[in-house]
Amino acid sequence: MKFLPPLYVEGAKQISHKDIPGPFYSSEYFANRMIGFLDERDKEKPFLAYLPFTAPHCWSFERPVVKY
Repeated sequence: MKFLPPLYVEGAKQISHKDIPGPFYSSEYFANRMIGFLDERDKEKPFLAYLPFTAPHCWSFERPVVKY
């Protein structure tokens, strides 16, 4: 089976998976980007935000637990 690298796009710009510093967890990144959008948006204008999470629920793909 041939591996296909992930495709990340922001606006019209494609971002190579090689340019993303590790460790990278897409669910965390997308959630942080959405929070940033909500904080910076014009509060007087209506908006629609939809953020589906497609990360698999498998222990080998999950983010490591951070212990404080």
